[in-house]
Parts: sequence; C-alpha cells; structure tokens
Amino acid sequence: MYYLLVTSIFMTNIILIEPVFSDENFNDQLIRLEDEVKSLKTENNQLQKKLDTIEKNKEKNLKVYVDKLFEKYMDELRKINPSPHNLWDNADFRVRGAINKHGLPSGWMIHGDRSSIETEILHCYTKGFVGEYREAKSDNALEKNQFDIASEKKPVWYGKYNCGPRISRWGWYGQKFNILKLKITGKGYAGIIQHSKTKLFTDSNSKYHVKVYVRILEGSKFGISQDVSFDDIIVTKKQCDSSPQKWCLVEGSFTGSNSSANHIGFGRPYGKQEELEVLIALPYLYIENALWMDSKKSQSCPNQNQ
Repeated sequence: MYYLLVTSIFMTNIILIEPVFSDENFNDQLIRLEDEVKSLKTENNQLQKKLDTIEKNKEKNLKVYVDKLFEKYMDELRKINPSPHNLWDNADFRVRGAINKHGLPSGWMIHGDRSSIETEILHCYTKGFVGEYREAKSDNALEKNQFDIASEKKPVWYGKYNCGPRISRWGWYGQKFNILKLKITGKGYAGIIQHSKTKLFTDSNSKYHVKVYVRILEGSKFGISQDVSFDDIIVTKKQCDSSPQKWCLVEGSFTGSNSSANHIGFGRPYGKQEELEVLIALPYLYIENALWMDSKKSQSCPNQNQ
C-alpha cells in the first residue's frame, strides 16, 4: 500500500494508491523472466552447436569434394599423360636383322614348355588388319569381304586411300610393323613375356593399362597379365568374331606387383588346356598410376639448395 500526499493552498489530502503489482506478483514475474532468459540461453547454445556442426560438416564436405575432384583430375592426367610411353619393347614385332633363340623378335621371350609354343612373324596385311593405301584397287588386291585370305602379296582394298577400320590412313606415312602369330598346344598356361623395367617406376598400387589388337583363330580365350598366369585381362573368341574383320581391340587395366616377379605378357590363361592360335598386333602398355603421380603415397623431399 502506497500513500500520496497532495498539497494545495486550501487543504492537504492523503490519497491511497493501489500498486500495479503486489510483492507476490512481482516475484512470480521475476521468476518467469529468469526462466525465459535461461530458456533463451539454452536455445542459443543449442543453435550455436548446430552452427558449429554445420561449419564442420561444410569443411569436411568441402575437403571430400576437393579430394574427389583432385583424384578425378589425377585419373584423367594419368590417362592422357602416361609415363613412360609403351613399356613393351619392340611392340611392332620388327625382326631387326635376326630372330632370337626363341623364334621371336628381340625383346620377347617364351614362358612355358617351349616345345608347345610356336611363333611366326606375319605382314600387317594378314587377315585384313590393314589394307593397301591406294587411290584405286591394285590388280592383286582383295575385296573387303575377302579379308580372311589377305596376306602380304594379297592385301585388302578398303577403298580410296583407306587402310581399313583400325588405322585408316596408315599407308599415308608407311611406318612398318608386323603381326605376331602365337600358337600354344600342350597343357598349362603359356605365352610370351618381357622382363619389365617398370619396377623403377611403380609400386603395388600402380596400374598398368594395355591396348592390343587380337584375332583368335583357334581356342576360346586369350589373356594378358603382370606375372605369367595371363588372366588379368581376358578376351574371348566370341568377342573377337563380333568385331570388324574379327579383330578385337582389347583394353583394360591391372594392378602391378611389388614381388620379385616382373614379367608382363600374354598367352593362354591359367587353367585352360585347349589349343590356342592367335594373331597379335600393336600391343601398347603404359603405367596408369605411376608411383610419383600418386600424391597420397609419395612425398617429395624439400630442396636443400634453396
């Protein structure tokens, strides 16, 4: 209860004024306000935690995105900029003056029972792999549908200045190459290989990428591998027979090995016993994931001369 003293020149009055809030109401209001403040603080803390989590997730997601983007870029870089180029020596099967003791061009060797492996070097006109490069068909040339009997002396004429669907303008620059005929009889996996020099450049995480034209004459499967099982990449006769002139472009990747074995080649896959007779042209091998191109696995040393 409050009192108000009102004074005038005539009289003095005392007026009783009822307070707006009683002591009890004031305390209730104060407690309610304190609760609301606490609630707001709690909500604010929760909101701040959510904002912190969002920021962390943004940073994490951004890092993941950047890592994926970088890895994609590196994958493309490895494909367009392989190093070193063609690891298979003498991939055009040039004789270079003499056949080695295995009956193969230099750089290649036989794996398996030598008595069960026969090889022969053939001209690139064989089986219509490429045709003659002429404006008009020569007298000894064959029609397109006669590719099965094509040879050095009887090339296919695919048309005016057209060497065929694989290397259409090969004849324009005339770089010579041969085709290898590989015949495997007997039992067990066998083929031809090279000692790889790539141990200097790779580790177990590196990938080899290979491209090679193949035509299977006899047998069902032909394989390529690091080591000597010839089963990392496999192509079937059915696949070849459905390709133009039955020449199949085999392409794929396989992981390298950090073991002591460093052979890379092709032949009859592991587990196959049937006779295999196959024509092979222009094998190309490179490192898709070279050791020095993998930033996550190799760290360069700082230059001490700076």
